[in-house]
Amino acid sequence: LKRFVGAAAVASLVTMPLSAQQAQGQAQGQAQAAGQAGQPAAGGAAQKNWKDRAEYDLYEAITKEATPAKRLELLNSWNQKYPTTDFKLERQLLYLDTYQKLGQAPKILESAKNIIAIDPQNLTALYWMAYLTSSLNNTSPEALDAGEKAGNALLSALGTAFAPAKKPA
Repeated sequence: LKRFVGAAAVASLVTMPLSAQQAQGQAQGQAQAAGQAGQPAAGGAAQKNWKDRAEYDLYEAITKEATPAKRLELLNSWNQKYPTTDFKLERQLLYLDTYQKLGQAPKILESAKNIIAIDPQNLTALYWMAYLTSSLNNTSPEALDAGEKAGNALLSALGTAFAPAKKPA
């Protein structure tokens, strides 16, 4: 279990900064398209768009905020003002990161569950689900089953996440 958690921690550390960088890059690219909601991308798939400039500005304020308590207030404000945003996954990842900095393990677990509902292969969320299941000592059958499923999904996702084809040149 210690080797598994250690390997998962390394995977989490490797993938979390990439997720944050990707979200930041998407946000910067979408800033120009703030007034053009609903425009399909060149490839034909729907592109994520901000509802308005205020939503983008709120996201920018959240990503630049260094104080976790203030960041949580801004995240809650974003969640209340824009409950149907195209950036639900990015918002949940920010919640998870903020709760981690605040040391609120039950909230980290809740955020991880929300992320898995959006992206079942998210390594960061799978890691936290597997890790916190044993750490929080919740021995209910539902919690243990969810932790086991997250651990198995994490192990199966590692092969695709770190496939040789994905290695940089």
